[in-house]
This record gives sequence, C-alpha cells and structure tokens, in this order.
Amino acid sequence: MSTTLKIRQLVPSDARVVSHFTQELAKFLKCPDGPKLSTKEIEHHLREKLFSGFVAYVGEVPVGVSTFSITYSSWKGPFMHSEDMYILQEYRRCGLAVKFLNEQFRFAKEHNLSRVEYDAMYWNVPIINLLQKMGAANMTKTEGWLRFRIDDEQIKKLVEKANKDDSHAPRLITMDQ
Repeated sequence: MSTTLKIRQLVPSDARVVSHFTQELAKFLKCPDGPKLSTKEIEHHLREKLFSGFVAYVGEVPVGVSTFSITYSSWKGPFMHSEDMYILQEYRRCGLAVKFLNEQFRFAKEHNLSRVEYDAMYWNVPIINLLQKMGAANMTKTEGWLRFRIDDEQIKKLVEKANKDDSHAPRLITMDQ
C-alpha cells in the first residue's frame, strides 16, 4: 500500500469527496445542521468554476480537502477567499494544512490575485496560530473589519419588502436602456 501524499486541484468528479469532507467539517465546527448542497450541486459548481480547491490523497484514499473561490475587491482586484479546509484526524499535525495553504499561495501567485483571505472560528486556535505564523493579519484587530452575513431566508424577506416598497417606482435604470 502506498503512503505517498499527492495533492491536486479539484475536478467535478471530486464532488462526492468535497461533500463528505464538508459534512465532516460541519461536525468539527459544531454546526449540526450541516451543509445543504447535494453532490450534484457541488459537481455543477465545480464544473462552472464557481469554486475550486485541492484534494489530498494518501495512495488512493482522500485524506483532506481545501476549497476557495475567487472574489473581487474594487480597491485591489481579484482575490481568493479560502472557504473550507478539512483534514482527517489521523493526518492532522503532519504538515498537510501547510501544504494546502502553499498550494493556495501558488494558485494566487499564478493568477495574479491580490490577496488570500481566511475566516476562522475564534476557538480554532491551531488554524489561527498557523495563519498568523504564515504572516496572515487578523483584520478584526489590525483594521477593525467585522464580517456580516445575510442568509438566503433573509434575502427572500428583504426582496419581498423591497418589491413591496418599490411597487410604484421604477426598479432599475441601466446605461443600456
């Protein structure tokens, strides 16, 4: 049996692996409701390049995954948002997280991305320490940035309210009209 570690970029056929590790990550992060995406949706999103990432194998066995998407800053241009990283328990603390991060850095450099951003749970001290060791700035401390989220249910409510409020006003005027 091979013990060679291989890391490669995700392809659509990795959707099942991504789904499995994302479910495991949800357990680790104490999020009992877990992810809602189906394997088919993940495969479609990979095919459409809505996100990307890397998968690590030892022999033929997947042992970890990291995912990211490219987003945009009107100040700096395109950048990477690192979404998830999950490594099987028995492969933690052996440098795989660093290898995933290094692959992200290579990707960012090859694609001329302006930065790589990470979110971390306040209690996940190992990843916080690793990111800081690699030179990541804690944006909450250094610049006071806080991250806010409006979920899909709230989006629906807000659109309903906006549609009601705007029912008698023009919605959008574009330069094309």
